[in-house]
Amino acid sequence: MISSHSDTSREVREKLERAEGAREKEKGKKRRAEAIKPKGAGAPKWTDLSLVSYLKTIYMSKPKYFLYARKSTEDDDKQVMSIDAQLFELREFARKENLEILEEFQESKSAKTPGRPIFNEMMAKIEEIGNCGILAWHPDRLARNSIDGGRIIYAVDQKNIVSLRFPTFWFEPTHPRIQKKKHDFPFTGTFSCGECASMFTAQWATGKCGGKYRYYRCTKKKGTCSQGYLREEVLAEQIKEQLQTISLCDKYADWMLQRVEKWEQEENNLSQSGDKNLAVKIKESESRLDKLVSAYLDDDVPKEIYLKKKDKLMRESLTLKQEKKDFNHKGNNWVEPLREWILDTKQADFLSSSDNFKEIAFFVKKVGTNPRVLDKSAHFGALAPFGFVLSARRFLPFSSSGTPSARRSSALSECEVSTCDPTGNRTPIYAVKGRCPSR
Repeated sequence: MISSHSDTSREVREKLERAEGAREKEKGKKRRAEAIKPKGAGAPKWTDLSLVSYLKTIYMSKPKYFLYARKSTEDDDKQVMSIDAQLFELREFARKENLEILEEFQESKSAKTPGRPIFNEMMAKIEEIGNCGILAWHPDRLARNSIDGGRIIYAVDQKNIVSLRFPTFWFEPTHPRIQKKKHDFPFTGTFSCGECASMFTAQWATGKCGGKYRYYRCTKKKGTCSQGYLREEVLAEQIKEQLQTISLCDKYADWMLQRVEKWEQEENNLSQSGDKNLAVKIKESESRLDKLVSAYLDDDVPKEIYLKKKDKLMRESLTLKQEKKDFNHKGNNWVEPLREWILDTKQADFLSSSDNFKEIAFFVKKVGTNPRVLDKSAHFGALAPFGFVLSARRFLPFSSSGTPSARRSSALSECEVSTCDPTGNRTPIYAVKGRCPSR
């Protein structure tokens, strides 16, 4: 009996050990599955979706592309690569980027006016299938008129086109996100506290009669501060008073803009010849590239030589285009800063009597320095050129109505205009000598 009892106990222990081992083995499988399981709300559930089917889903979600090559027969399109050259480069680009091409379209027609049959056929397929991409040599191969361009934009908005790829560009459309509604406090983030240097914030307050008002106050994030509340209308009036001190009315500003435009035209006339020479070189470089591709397609040039020469020609073309761009700005890079400053003085004059608080706040951020509020009084400095206006305003005659008088001495001289160039450049004396109006 003792021996039989011992055998029974041994069998029970062995069964229990086997059961425990099976449970541990099952737990190990679950832990390994959990370890490789992607985290997050968008992670697939491996119990419902196998790895193979998951990868297939990812592959199927990638956009498939329509390849489009176009070459116009018009004179202004002669420098563009031939259709065969475009097709070769685009196929090579698709191979390197692992892009799946659904269908190729090629067309010899101008895109300046709508009505291209091949383009319309491609767009019809895109609108029918959806979730597609377009691969082209350059954006201007797709559209050069507002109707075709608008059709592409609408297809992007409708998510029928999800990718536009070019060898030198990459466009991925983004769609607007729904944002939370924010309170309309135009001057928040503009002024800091003159006592503790904390930023000013805003809040609504209800008056004794039930009316609601917007007030600005110090956030006191940097410690104890004694500054009180400032009503928005009072703050806006203080800002507009300071804008008036750095403003110029249309009479003065328009005269200055005319002088700047005249100087710019003179500079452009001198640079036209150099610009034309660079344009000819760019056209010749692109023509050589086109011939090189055609020769390679005809098996007249080995691949290694082709790749080296193609790289050299593309670099040469990019360098020439950059030189042309720099040349166009050379000599008159002071014009735009000066023109922008003059327009800012006009804007300051307009905003000094405006109730568009958002525009006023934006302008203060643009031209103001160290905007602060101390003892319920707003102050801000201005960039260096505006100091000229502030110092010269006392010499500018105004009539009793606040408008400039008609005296001939009221106009600023060209010498004074050149002094206001924010870049520090001054117009040479010979350029303004004899042009200043009678003073």
